[in-house]
Amino acid sequence: MNNSLSGQQVKLPDEAQNFLKYVSIERNYSKRTLKSYRSDIEQFVIFANGSNMPGTSPHGRFNFRQMKPLIVRSFMAHLHKRKLAPSSIERKLSTLRSFFRYLVREGWMDNNIASMIPAPKKPKRIPRFLSVDEMFSILENRNRDDKNYLRDNAMLELFYSSGLRISEIASLSIGDLNLENKMVRVIGKGRKERILPVTKKAVKAVKALLEDCGRTAGPLFSSRGSKRISLRTIFNIVVNSGIKGGVFKRVTPHMLRHTFATHLLDGGADLRAIQELLGHSTLATTQRYTHIALDHLMKVYDKAHPHAHQAGGGSGRKR
Repeated sequence: MNNSLSGQQVKLPDEAQNFLKYVSIERNYSKRTLKSYRSDIEQFVIFANGSNMPGTSPHGRFNFRQMKPLIVRSFMAHLHKRKLAPSSIERKLSTLRSFFRYLVREGWMDNNIASMIPAPKKPKRIPRFLSVDEMFSILENRNRDDKNYLRDNAMLELFYSSGLRISEIASLSIGDLNLENKMVRVIGKGRKERILPVTKKAVKAVKALLEDCGRTAGPLFSSRGSKRISLRTIFNIVVNSGIKGGVFKRVTPHMLRHTFATHLLDGGADLRAIQELLGHSTLATTQRYTHIALDHLMKVYDKAHPHAHQAGGGSGRKR
C-alpha cells in the first residue's frame, strides 16, 4: 500500500468527477471548498488503489457498490498513522460522507459506507481572544507614515467592527459597503449572504482609504494596483499588527473574529444575535464563547472578591 497520499497524479473515477461538478454548479460551493473536496477524494482514491479491498482495483477502476465500511475505516487509520490532526481527518471523513451520500442518491451505491464511521475525538479548544486593551493597542499604535497604513487600518477596523472571516475580508468589494447606513454586505460560508453593521471608526477608516485611492468600484482591499489582496497578505498584516501593537500573543485573523464575539458577549449581547453576526449555522458553535466569558468572569471574581482567597469561607473556591 502506498504511504503517500499527495504529490501523485491521479485520475478520478467518473462518479467523483460528477460529484465535484454537482457541488460546484448545483450547490454553488466556493472554489476553496471545491479544492478541499477534490484533494480529499484524490487522497482516498490513491489509498483505495493500493488497498486491494472489495470494489477497487490497482488500475483505479472502482465498483462503489462492492465497497465496505472497512475501506473508510482503514483510510481513517492511515491518516491517523500519518499524524494528521483530528480536525483534518474529520474534514476528510465529512467529504467522503457527502460523496457517498451523492452516490447513493444517484444509484451507484446501496448504502453510505462512511455514515456510521465515527469522527476522531478532538480536544476541546476555547477560542483565543484579545483583551479590550490589547485590541485598542493594535488599532492605535500603528505607523501612519507607512504607505499601506490606510488600507491596513481600514482592514483591522473592519475585522474588529464586524467579526469577518479572512476570506470575507479578502472578497469585499467597494460596492458591498453602504457607508451612509453603516452596513456591509458579506458572502460567507455556503455562499450565504449577511448584512452586518459597521462601527463609526471603521466607516471613517474605509472612507479615508477610498478618498486616498480614488476608486469607486472593484476590490476594497488591493495590492499591486487594483489586484485583489491575497489571504496570505492579509494574514501577515494581522500578525505584524500584533507585533507592532506590543501584544505578547500571536495575533491571527481568526483571533480578531473571536475577539469581536467575546467583547460583544461581555457587553451583554444576546447569543442568538452573535450567531447571526458571525454567520454560524448552529447556536452550538457560538456557545463556545460562553465558556470564555465564564472563565473570564471567574478570574475577575477570584481577583476582586474579598473572600475568594480564603479557602475556608466565602465562595469556597480553591486557587
